[in-house]
Amino acid sequence: MKIVRSIVMVAFTLSLALVAAACSSGSGGNAAAPKGGAIESRDWQVRQYAEATGTMKEAFLTVPLYARFEAGTVSGTAGCSQFSASFAIDGAKLTVTGLQVGTEVCDSYATGGRDTYMAALPLTATFNVADTEMTFYDKDGRAILQFKEK
Repeated sequence: MKIVRSIVMVAFTLSLALVAAACSSGSGGNAAAPKGGAIESRDWQVRQYAEATGTMKEAFLTVPLYARFEAGTVSGTAGCSQFSASFAIDGAKLTVTGLQVGTEVCDSYATGGRDTYMAALPLTATFNVADTEMTFYDKDGRAILQFKEK
C-alpha cells in the first residue's frame, strides 16, 4: 500500500511541475505573456501582422487597417472594406466570431492587407495591452496581430 501511495504522490508532484512549467512558458517564447487589458472605446491601428509563414510583417501605413471594440462588437476598416464581428473577453482570452467583411474591390496592397488582417482576426485566442500597444496571439501563443492606439 505504501508503494502505491508513493507512486501516486510522485505522479501528482510531476503533474504539478508540468502544469507550473506550462504556465510559466506563457506565450510560446514571446516577450510578454498575454495579460489582457482595456481594449474597448479605443481606436487601434494594425502595425504588424503574421504572414502565412508566421513571420510578422510591417503593415503598410497607407492601407487603413483599424479596429474599435465596443460593447461586444469589433468594427473597423480593412483596406478599402469595412468589417464587423462579435467579440468576447475573459481575462486575457479574446474570441472573435461572426466576421462580416465588405466586398469592395481594392488595389493589390489594400487587398493583401485586408485579407491577411481578416484571416488573422478570428484566430485570436489571447491578447495583451501595454500602454498604447496591443498584441493578439493565436492558440499556440504566436503573435498574429500588433496594434498601436491611434
